[in-house]
Amino acid sequence: MTPPRPAIAGCRPISILLGSILLVLAGCMATSYGPYTETEARADPSFLERRVAFQVDRAFYKDPPSCATILPLRRAPSARLAAMIERALARHLSQRLPRVIGPPERRRRARRLAVDLSHPEDRRAFARAADCPAFVQGTLYQAIDDYAVVWARRGFGLQVTLTRAGDETVLWQARHLAMRADGGVPLSPVSAALAGFNAARFHADTDMEESLADDVVRRIAASLPDVR
Repeated sequence: MTPPRPAIAGCRPISILLGSILLVLAGCMATSYGPYTETEARADPSFLERRVAFQVDRAFYKDPPSCATILPLRRAPSARLAAMIERALARHLSQRLPRVIGPPERRRRARRLAVDLSHPEDRRAFARAADCPAFVQGTLYQAIDDYAVVWARRGFGLQVTLTRAGDETVLWQARHLAMRADGGVPLSPVSAALAGFNAARFHADTDMEESLADDVVRRIAASLPDVR
């Protein structure tokens, strides 16, 4: 008779317990909002918190912009990710502002006017011609892509500013670092195989970036007052 294997069998209740704990903790995740002046460590998410740091200047409430143009994303590791975030910014901010000029219209207008939006004078000329007095600038300040066989993690930190074209006053700014992970603790051969499969599938998921980009921008955009 084959003797039992207590070490592996004993791990099963532990695996079930850990899985239950993780499910409960996942249900406790919440998005919170705090001042933009708080330290970067506080603005980053803790284990049970999605943190968005933001600030709305008094000038925004005195004269809310009727329109904003989405500028090209800064510090993007790829053109694909930049396009995803710019599209998400245009989509979500159009639910907060009366009018938003997204990437396609921005490129068409910039070509027709022969302006370079990286230069302040050209931005002001663009704003006058488009009758759109503000700009939205996104900057990627952190990118995470970790893979460790049984565990994988992706995420990035995004900073967004809304600036008036005429005097470059920052009307609103916000930042948020979001992450997702998959995999697990290899407590047995079966759990190790399952964790490795989940981690590999997560790491190879080409739709993950777009979904994560939408999550980050949606949480950031929620801190901007709705002035439509």
